[in-house]
Amino acid sequence: MTNNPSGPNPGAVITSMDVAVRKPLIATVGSDSVVRIWNYEDRSIECWRAFPEETLGIAIHPSGFHVAIGFVDRVRIMNVGYKEKLHDTSLNFPQIKSCKVIRFSNGGQYVAAANGAQSNHTIQIFSTYTGESIHKSEAIRGHSHKIKSLAFCKDDSLLVSCGDDPVIYVWRVADGTRYNEISMSKISTNYAIFGNDIKSIYASGNDKMLKDINDSDFKNLDCQVVLGPLTFTNSYKMMFGGVSDRDRASGSIRCFKSPIIGNFTEH
Repeated sequence: MTNNPSGPNPGAVITSMDVAVRKPLIATVGSDSVVRIWNYEDRSIECWRAFPEETLGIAIHPSGFHVAIGFVDRVRIMNVGYKEKLHDTSLNFPQIKSCKVIRFSNGGQYVAAANGAQSNHTIQIFSTYTGESIHKSEAIRGHSHKIKSLAFCKDDSLLVSCGDDPVIYVWRVADGTRYNEISMSKISTNYAIFGNDIKSIYASGNDKMLKDINDSDFKNLDCQVVLGPLTFTNSYKMMFGGVSDRDRASGSIRCFKSPIIGNFTEH
């Protein structure tokens, strides 16, 4: 553990990260079990908190006022203070174990979490403000292996999930039923996100291809490296992909301009 948890720990590895929409904030958790909220405009720490237990995943609310943190035994929602530590709330989700994958909806009214416990590859969606499951405590079931990513569509009506099983699932948020199932032909998927509409999905996998899926029609863009996390800007004019290739000495970010045809710049 660093002696100065409010600052960076050179020995710690960042294991999960998310970016707020309405404030210039980045939330991170690391191998030192410290949650930090960074202001990327002035490169300062807004607030932080060290935990005695391992922190596995994090998501920050679009407003920047709340974070959801995954622990071995539960998911907790906490309030973000200014130049202070994170504040506890009464919102805890003990039914979600070993959670590394958490996502707030674009409107902020929902938080989706993937159960990371062995042999329990389920998803639950909760109200951000009441903590109640929106599906009467019923989990969303379909994945047979570890879930790696969750993403809401633009209007929060659908949720896309993917993982080690070669299937991308699309779920109706309102009732948790399956909207679509996309076979990936034995390819493990690292990340999947919606484009500007619900018919468009972009996915990265271990085959070094960026997949442009439109109503189950595939277009493979050869990236020659394995991509991991994907995200669009709010305008959907640019998509960023994080390079997660073990054959590369260091990570980088690829920037694709929309419409995405394979051209990119790398940073």
